Amino acid sequence: MSRLSQKQINVDLFNEVQRLKKEKQHDQEEIQRLTKENEELKLKVEEQAESIRDFEFENGNLEDEVEELQGRIEALEGDAE
Repeated sequence: MSRLSQKQINVDLFNEVQRLKKEKQHDQEEIQRLTKENEELKLKVEEQAESIRDFEFENGNLEDEVEELQGRIEALEGDAE
């Protein structure tokens, strides 16, 4: 087995540090991208939740109107008898 010289060890270590720095930079960029995507998805979910609340409110109003109309129909049918 050949022994590595101190110079070769230093070169190898330097190269490994450079590789790890690039990997770290890439990972940080990926974290930033995913964080941004996560925030965008959170906003979409909040918007959809708001839309659902609006639809539920409108549905409640429509159900009230239906009940009122059914009451009128029943009253008219009672008058017609």
